[in-house]
Amino acid sequence: MHAYRLHTDYTLKCQCCAISQRFVFTSKSDVVVCGYCKPHYGSTPAKLGQQQREHAALYLNRLTQAAKQRNADQVKHRAELDHLERIIAEKDALIRQLEVELGDVHVSIRKGQFNEAVMSWLIDERLTQAGKESDAALRRRESQERRIADGSTNQGASIVKLHPH
Repeated sequence: MHAYRLHTDYTLKCQCCAISQRFVFTSKSDVVVCGYCKPHYGSTPAKLGQQQREHAALYLNRLTQAAKQRNADQVKHRAELDHLERIIAEKDALIRQLEVELGDVHVSIRKGQFNEAVMSWLIDERLTQAGKESDAALRRRESQERRIADGSTNQGASIVKLHPH
């Protein structure tokens, strides 16, 4: 007898071969023995010999399937690695090319030879810096205006507000 609910799918180890199998119990007297082992499940010497032969064939079959799956997984993994190595090689080549171009730009800048790309980059850098400085000045001004409106200055002294008469 087993303690499992009836008509429910379970994945359990067979009590005979110890391989995880799918079981659906239809009565409380069902045994936890898979379909491979049911024909030889018993205690006579002939049945025990049959059990050993069938288990050996079953384990050999499972081992062969696992080896085939492992080989297929290795082939798939190797293909994925080859693909990633090609991508990495392409990216490395692009990086080397860009490093050479950057070196050429540095040489041009040192020599004072500004091509259109360098001039555009320098102007963009100056505009970015000016924008940052402008933003900082506006934040300082807004902060100062808030302090004045609140009645205090940077030094912490209070400002007397004059009320119109």
